[in-house]
Amino acid sequence: MKTKLLFLFFSIYSCFIFAQTKENTKENQKFYFPSASFSNPKDFEKNLNNLVLEIAPLEINEKTQTFSDGAETIYLLQKNYQGLENYSKNENFPKESLPFKSFAEAMIADPTQGNQFKKTFTENFSRDFNKMNGPAKTNIAKYFDEKMVSSFQKMANGFIDQLSKKKTDSLSYTDAKKLIAFESQKRVNSAILPLGKNIVKDYIVEFFQPFITGPMWISVVKPKEVNDLPDVSKDYKILFEITNFSTKNTKETAFKNENSSLIEAGRIMNLHVASGISPEKLHIVVVVHGSAIDFLLNNNSYKEKYKVENPNLSLIKQMQSKGVKFVVCGQLMTWDGLTLNDITENVKEAFSAKTALSNYQTQGFVLYQLNDKD
Repeated sequence: MKTKLLFLFFSIYSCFIFAQTKENTKENQKFYFPSASFSNPKDFEKNLNNLVLEIAPLEINEKTQTFSDGAETIYLLQKNYQGLENYSKNENFPKESLPFKSFAEAMIADPTQGNQFKKTFTENFSRDFNKMNGPAKTNIAKYFDEKMVSSFQKMANGFIDQLSKKKTDSLSYTDAKKLIAFESQKRVNSAILPLGKNIVKDYIVEFFQPFITGPMWISVVKPKEVNDLPDVSKDYKILFEITNFSTKNTKETAFKNENSSLIEAGRIMNLHVASGISPEKLHIVVVVHGSAIDFLLNNNSYKEKYKVENPNLSLIKQMQSKGVKFVVCGQLMTWDGLTLNDITENVKEAFSAKTALSNYQTQGFVLYQLNDKD
C-alpha cells in the first residue's frame, strides 16, 4: 500500500513538474527576429510570417480545442480565416474579438475585399453585435473609435521603434505576442473601421479634457449614473510624487515621449475638474525626484543628453500656467551636479524630496505616488 501511494505521489509530482517546465519553456523562449528587419519592409514581412509559424503551435491546439489569449490574432496573420471562424464557435472565444470574427467571415466570402466583403461584414457584425450585452458592446466599440485607433497606432509605432533599438536578433515570448497583436490589429483596422463605426456609434465612449489638454490618455469620460460627487465648495490639495523617467518596457524610447506619470497627473487633475470642482479650488504640487528629474530639464540640457528637444515642456508649461507648482529634489540636484539653470523655468528646489513630501502632507495635501514600473 505504501509503495502504491509513493508511486502515485511521484506520478502526480512528475506531471506537475513537467507541466511547469513546459510552461516555463514557452515563457522563456526566444524567437528569431533580427532588429534590422524593422527598417526593411520585405524582411519584416518575411520574419513576421516565420514568427507566426513558430509561435502558433504554442498557442493553438485545434485537436484538443485549447487556445491561448490572442489566438485570433495568429489566425489573422496566417490568413487562416476558416480556422478563426471555427475558433469563434469555441466557448472561450473572447467576445471583444467579434470584429476579427466578422472580418474572417467577410474574407471567406470575398478575399478581394470588394462589395461582397463589405456586405458580409456589415450584416454579420451587426447581427452578432446586437446580441451582445452592454459591457461587451462598449469593449467592441473601441475598435471603431477613431481616437482610440489613432492612439493604438501610435503605441504600435512606439513599440516597434523600441524593438528596433534593442539591436538583437531575437524577441522574447512577451514581445513576440505583442508584435503579433499590433500587426494583426493594424491590418484589420482600415478594412473594418468605415464599415462598423455606424453600427457601434451609440457605444463609443466620449472622451474630453476639461482642464489639462494633451494626448488621449490624459482624457476622462462621462459616467452615466454618478450618485456620489465631491463637495465642490471645498478646496482640494493634491500632491503628486513622480520618481521614474521611464518604465521597464520603455527604457530605449522614453526620451522621445511625454512622461507617462506626468500624463497620469494631468488625467487626475482633469478628473477633479470634470467631477464639478472649480479649477480655482485646486491646489496642486508635483514633487519630482529620482530619474524623473530628466523630464524637467530645459531644452538645452535635454538636447545635450538625448539629442532631441524635451517633449514634456509644453505640458509642464501648460500645467504651470494653471497654477501647478513643480518642486525638484535638492539632494538629487547636488549629487547629479545640476543647477536650476539646467532645469525648465519656474521650478522650485526643495532641500530634499522627502522633506517636501512631509511639508505638503502636514499642510493637508493628499499624496498620489505615480511611480510606473511596467
